[in-house]
Amino acid sequence: MKKYILFTVCFFGGIGLAFCTNSLPMANVKLRVIDDAGSPVQDAFAHVAFEVPVNAQNRDYLKRKEAKTDKNGYFQTSEICTGIIYYGASKEGYYESTGNRFDYKFDVAKMRWNPSSPELIVLMKRVINPVPMYVREIVLRIPDTDKDIGYDLEKGDWVMPYGQGLRADFVFHARCRWTSYQDYYSVVKIKFSNFRDGIQEIPKTNASKGQLASPQLAPEDGYTEVWINERGQGPQTKRTGLNVMNSNYKDYIFRVRSNINDEGEITAANYGKIIGEIRVGGGEAEGKPILKFLYYYNSDPQSRSLEFDPKQNLAKEQKCNFPP
Repeated sequence: MKKYILFTVCFFGGIGLAFCTNSLPMANVKLRVIDDAGSPVQDAFAHVAFEVPVNAQNRDYLKRKEAKTDKNGYFQTSEICTGIIYYGASKEGYYESTGNRFDYKFDVAKMRWNPSSPELIVLMKRVINPVPMYVREIVLRIPDTDKDIGYDLEKGDWVMPYGQGLRADFVFHARCRWTSYQDYYSVVKIKFSNFRDGIQEIPKTNASKGQLASPQLAPEDGYTEVWINERGQGPQTKRTGLNVMNSNYKDYIFRVRSNINDEGEITAANYGKIIGEIRVGGGEAEGKPILKFLYYYNSDPQSRSLEFDPKQNLAKEQKCNFPP
């Protein structure tokens, strides 16, 4: 069996790390699998894939170890590896959590991986109420600037006269200035038609990624009435700092078609989510910015469920398979 030597090289006041022929350090890891209520998940199929070197040509492979979690949701294992692991868990009745990565740091003084035995949280959300939805991955070129233009999420089209849509769920407003690729500016806003409609970020957490990127239920509060994106460069570009959504947050929840009673309570509304951020790019030269995003729209006005049943996409023209 090929062995590896571990040695350090000093350069420019720093320390470099190289692997040759003696044994690599052992990597220890403990997984704790919990559900979205914070309770441990017993008998989940937990796994860790260690990146293990094969030869000196830097050809690595993944050595997988797996077992069921104990009553406290724990699974512990170890393996000699390059310091990179992938981990996750699955169980019937939960959304799978897999593809999560952890990188160890090498402790030169102690000649071991650091941390020596990390405890990694695997979050598996419970399957509660998957529902049919309109799910579309779309590329939109805003048809005109300096105007409010509505987009119907159920129809998947601009409202008239730019398309066949009937309800202005999202209201786009774009403004552009174009001189060259080195000097341009654009601002795109998404607004809403009804009082209490709006959008909010899905915060990132330190827990592992899961198959369901959103909460199971849309929140009742916390929505803002506008989403704004600015982009541009050049000597004439002065940004106003209007980006209301933090760039560290990629996913969103929205509420549209809100009906309000005399007491100001919401009696009906449609909820949905945008997964994988709203990308704005290109189109400034033509004065028509381009947006790309993936949205999920729950057409039941009495449901706040954000769990999509992948077998029931109501947008029949979409041929892709989308996650829940």
